[in-house]
Formats: sequence, structure tokens, C-alpha cells
Amino acid sequence: MSWFWLNIPLGAVFFLATAGIPLVMVLKYPDDRRAEVRKRLAPDATPQSRPVFAAQLNPAG
Repeated sequence: MSWFWLNIPLGAVFFLATAGIPLVMVLKYPDDRRAEVRKRLAPDATPQSRPVFAAQLNPAG
């Protein structure tokens, strides 16, 4: 048996820990801060809901 095949299980353990631990944290403790911010903002306070006209961009012209 070569050293390469001995390193495969060790690499798999590190890969699963690196991918699995953050995934478990996200699924277990979801981030609800974005929902709180959306509740506080009025619907017309978002920049996407207000049209921007060319006269507003260049007040001198």
C-alpha cells in the first residue's frame, strides 16, 4: 500500500469537516438580520423603487 492511499481518508476527513461544519452552523442558526432590516425600511426607501431621472444626475444642465 502506498502513502498516497493512506492520505486519502485523512484528506476526506478534513474536506468533510471544512465543508460540513459551516453548513451545519448555517442550517442550525439562520441569519435573520436581513428580515429585520426589511421590516424597518419603508417600501419607498429602497433605491430600486424610486426612478432616477437624467435631470437629477446633472443639476447644472
